[in-house]
Amino acid sequence: METMIKPPLKAFAALQGNHSPKDYISLGMHIEELGFDRIYVYDDLLDYPAWPILGLIAEHTKQIQLGPCLVSGLYAHPIRIARDAAFLDRLSKGRSILGIGKGAFLESVGMKFSNELLREASIETVLLAQQILNKNESPFDGKHFNKAAHVKLNDNTIKPIPIVFGSCDQRMAYFAGQCCDEFQTGEIWNSAFLKRLYAELHLGSEQAKRNVPPFSVGGITCISADTKQAYETVRPLVALYLPYLNSIIQNEHFILSKQELEKVRHYVSVRDIKKAASLISDEVVDYCALVGSPDQVLEKIHLLRHEINIYGISFGPPYGTLGNTIENLKFIKDEVVSKL
Repeated sequence: METMIKPPLKAFAALQGNHSPKDYISLGMHIEELGFDRIYVYDDLLDYPAWPILGLIAEHTKQIQLGPCLVSGLYAHPIRIARDAAFLDRLSKGRSILGIGKGAFLESVGMKFSNELLREASIETVLLAQQILNKNESPFDGKHFNKAAHVKLNDNTIKPIPIVFGSCDQRMAYFAGQCCDEFQTGEIWNSAFLKRLYAELHLGSEQAKRNVPPFSVGGITCISADTKQAYETVRPLVALYLPYLNSIIQNEHFILSKQELEKVRHYVSVRDIKKAASLISDEVVDYCALVGSPDQVLEKIHLLRHEINIYGISFGPPYGTLGNTIENLKFIKDEVVSKL
């Protein structure tokens, strides 16, 4: 859309909540040393929670931005989310961001919601958290969340924190354009679809008469000199997340039929990830993940940047095919980020 010279991309490293506390200290320090701009910690329900992990990292880093990706009001009240974000911001001396979205893997613990309810609750989570962080003591009367007048956190030092709204929903992109500080996609690397999200972000900001928030992309990543191994490494993760992209896939007349997608969903639900992965083609992998050799990935990113003003890229697990997280992130930094 824009023809202007674009600034350098921001690089974000996303961590799962499945490491030991000691490992997070080391990971945080190394990721900052590598020169990444932000560390996300996923807040998936069946892993360790993001907030204490982020606190550990904050105490052992100095400059890098930190935040959850993503927290949901469906399992933590928006006021609690604002409270946790405020504490992380004090602990990190102003380096926190707040990633909010619908959340994932809710079905695995029996939490089943319609897409409409997920959208409504996510929007109210953002609005109520913003109200608390802005010290706005007005009442909040939502469909899913409420707050009486004069309710506030018992901390007069709190200040607004950038809210990053994470979604691949076009209506959510429009909402983010109206009142969020950044929009972050995940698990979608199809340029045509990302362009539509970007257009909705613009429309929302125009309607609200405000500047367009930064647009960031990211999610599942596997960058390796061995392209074949990269695809095989990432396939199980794509299978795991694919059921949560159901509405997008169906709207896109995607390569997977409804019956095939239901098979993937079934195998994921019974934790037979190997069978689920066997149904995932390379084309599906390319749609949902940033995968391939450094040259292939650089070409994909350059083509995206030609059409969309991308602010940052979030690189998520499994990152690559080397021995550990830091080796893979160093490879990404040296072979991809440094060449952008």
